[in-house]
Amino acid sequence: MLCAQKQPEGQLLGLVVGVPAIVNVDDGIVVALSALQDWSNVPLGAMLGGEFKCHVVVENDTNLAAQGEYYRGAAQGEKDFVFITIGEGVGAGIFVGGSLHRGSQWSAGEIGYLRVPNISREHPTIHKYGKLEKLLGAPGILKSWRATKGPGTRPKANHAADVFDLAAAGNAQARQLLKQRATILADIVLDLALILNPSVILLGGEVGNHPLLQQEVESLLQGSEFAVVRVRLGALGSSAVLWGAICTALEPAVLGLLQAKSPAS
Repeated sequence: MLCAQKQPEGQLLGLVVGVPAIVNVDDGIVVALSALQDWSNVPLGAMLGGEFKCHVVVENDTNLAAQGEYYRGAAQGEKDFVFITIGEGVGAGIFVGGSLHRGSQWSAGEIGYLRVPNISREHPTIHKYGKLEKLLGAPGILKSWRATKGPGTRPKANHAADVFDLAAAGNAQARQLLKQRATILADIVLDLALILNPSVILLGGEVGNHPLLQQEVESLLQGSEFAVVRVRLGALGSSAVLWGAICTALEPAVLGLLQAKSPAS
């Protein structure tokens, strides 16, 4: 948005905003945002359109990240894939037949609300984080790490990725925590593979983009005889959402310019 403010009004062709929320993309409405109680049915697209006088797209940030990986990253050439991001939260961007699948109520890919066997039977609650999100997300990993008990002094970890780095370095407690989370993630990957049969599932985010987690998940999935899926790391890192936004903005802008320049029939 800061970039948009620096542009002359006539040069601004489009604005794309990514939010960690369920979004009605057609109407530019933020349906619900887990972290903010008051963000329900917010007409963000109309609000920004009135300010910037251009075409505005409001989209779920994980969907934008999946778009970025599709156009410029590790999913180039893949028509059916899933991009799972694991950071502060957990979500998935789903591509079917070369297009984003958002679902009838715009909530396709909200896998953070999946029930976790033997741990939770909670019903999804729109303004609370899901149980899977609490376990796999960075805050949950750090919470588990700080609660671990064992011989000697527990090494300090400021970020969830630090715990996985400790596992890579041979720390037994960190290794056990990694295996626990990788087992949960492998179950999610297998379930998605059975339902959607994608060619590849990409992992991204602070937690998801750790190579050791990806290796552990692949190891746990070995032996599957069908619904076999490749598990790879996203290629764009923290730039995935940005590239997805750029591609989303350029499509209608370029189409509009082509139509404007085409001779009248």
